[in-house]
Amino acid sequence: MKYIRFIRLARPLSICLLGWLSGSGTLKAQCYVYFSYCPGDITITDCDDSGYEAIDWPMPVAATYGGCTNFNIQQVSGPAPGTLVASPGIYTVSYTATAVDMATGKKSKAGCTITIHVEQDNTPPMFTYCPPDITLYTGNDLTAPGLWSTPIVEDNCGEVTVKTKTPCNTELSPGVHQIIYKAVDAAGNVSYCVFNVTVIQGFQKPAVYSDQANDRGTDEQAAILLAPNPFRDQFVLVRQEFETALNITVFDTRGCQVMVQQWPAEAGTAVLNSGNLTPGVYHIKVSTPDGAFVSALRGIKM
Repeated sequence: MKYIRFIRLARPLSICLLGWLSGSGTLKAQCYVYFSYCPGDITITDCDDSGYEAIDWPMPVAATYGGCTNFNIQQVSGPAPGTLVASPGIYTVSYTATAVDMATGKKSKAGCTITIHVEQDNTPPMFTYCPPDITLYTGNDLTAPGLWSTPIVEDNCGEVTVKTKTPCNTELSPGVHQIIYKAVDAAGNVSYCVFNVTVIQGFQKPAVYSDQANDRGTDEQAAILLAPNPFRDQFVLVRQEFETALNITVFDTRGCQVMVQQWPAEAGTAVLNSGNLTPGVYHIKVSTPDGAFVSALRGIKM
């Protein structure tokens, strides 16, 4: 059997006994509750402009320190997660976290308030890419296929419908054609991408480099080599003696642009990554920044 020996002291002593024992013999609470994460203000958009929206929010996170028991966190006011509410509107949700001090039996409490703003979608879609004005030539034909990159559009709600009366690869007669793409989101907000396509009867003259023309006395077309061909994850274009900035455009067999890359004047080679291209035949056009034709090549992606 063990015995405890008590020693009388000249002054009271504080003893840790599931909490602090003060000099007067009263236990002090040592359990504290707090929210380590409270979402605060949240904005939810009524994307389809229906006048109603199901609301949700990240769950608050609460914790304790000290000698605590019976910890609990619960929502004490406001609509439940997933509730369908009227839009627009402002809704308040409150959470309370509680715990009981193991020494004193007193309750410790903390609160978290979340304000939810439900708004109508007044933000129109945004075209992150809209083709520039381009010039096409019919060659020996009466029309030219419209070759341009498909416009790219984004929306804050993600649901967008894009329509045009003149899709890529439409046969266009000589003249100036205004191409319009219309983007509409679920709330009815609208934005446009507009560019002009000029179609000229006949062939485009090859690009002439003044320094080379003076040296050679000819309008010789630039010599561009493609290697390897067929290719897989990348291919290389090589030019000889030409020190002019160029543009490289890659088209698929439908005539739609799938890749664009600039070729700096000081670079004798241009490396193009083709890993994202699907296997098939591709047409590679090399031109000057002002659109003058330089060379055309045909490559095969394995």
